[in-house]
Amino acid sequence: MKNLKKLSRNDLKEINGGRLPGGGSCRISVQYAGGGYGVFDTPTTGSCSNQQTQANKQCLNLIGNPNSGTRCSYDCGCDGYGH
Repeated sequence: MKNLKKLSRNDLKEINGGRLPGGGSCRISVQYAGGGYGVFDTPTTGSCSNQQTQANKQCLNLIGNPNSGTRCSYDCGCDGYGH
């Protein structure tokens, strides 16, 4: 049990949700036609419902562009990541 690091409050927030390292509040995952995959953080504002709506619009824009993604999903920190 050597070399263990005690996690700070900020470390825990990044693991459990509520804050993204890039400063955004929703994480967008995109699959591309060629088999590529991308994940990025997008800033959103307002209520949790508003944040989810904004992230959904980002996804629709990504898959609506013929040179962009074929599948898109989002996960917002306002309701806890993974929910």
